[in-house]
Amino acid sequence: MIHGLVREAREELFEKLMVVRMSADREVDMKQVPLIYWDRMVDQPSETRVRWSFLDDERNQFAACKQWWLYERMYKEEQLREQFMDAVGKLKREAVAAFQRHVERFQELLWGLMHLCGGQPARAPELLGMRWKNTAYGGVRNIFIEEGLVAFVATYHKGYRSSGNIKIVHRYLPREVGELLVYYLWLVLPFWEKLQF
Repeated sequence: MIHGLVREAREELFEKLMVVRMSADREVDMKQVPLIYWDRMVDQPSETRVRWSFLDDERNQFAACKQWWLYERMYKEEQLREQFMDAVGKLKREAVAAFQRHVERFQELLWGLMHLCGGQPARAPELLGMRWKNTAYGGVRNIFIEEGLVAFVATYHKGYRSSGNIKIVHRYLPREVGELLVYYLWLVLPFWEKLQF
């Protein structure tokens, strides 16, 4: 079951969202995708600046610009240009709507994988409150990079009302799932945010 979910999530991410060619046996040609340097990736969990995440840590060297990788490809690669733009260079509404459906399907798959693969399954309020970057009103993020793994941290638990004690629970994702999350946050989400304006 988990392997099937990972396979489906990889297809959604790489083929539909990142628009990368896949082989006949549904494997991604990773030469087309910027690498994640897991062994060099660091994070600063105590950083509280609004909108900050591990993607903004200047010590992390990413192989592509998060803001522009897909956007530039849309202008340079004919297949992407035809998919998203009409003859006069405007975005096609139906293409943006289709992309949104793929984003939503990928988010569903990723949420399920985080629930099932991140240690003991979290309760819905813990997962639904995940933040990958600091926010002005929601507080400090709870998705981090630790020792080359993606971790998500929850402080909610069902016994809080009766005990008044906050328990901090760290959950670590296997590399296959963490990779999906980092690629989504790094390369897909900035493109999707640009398409919505």
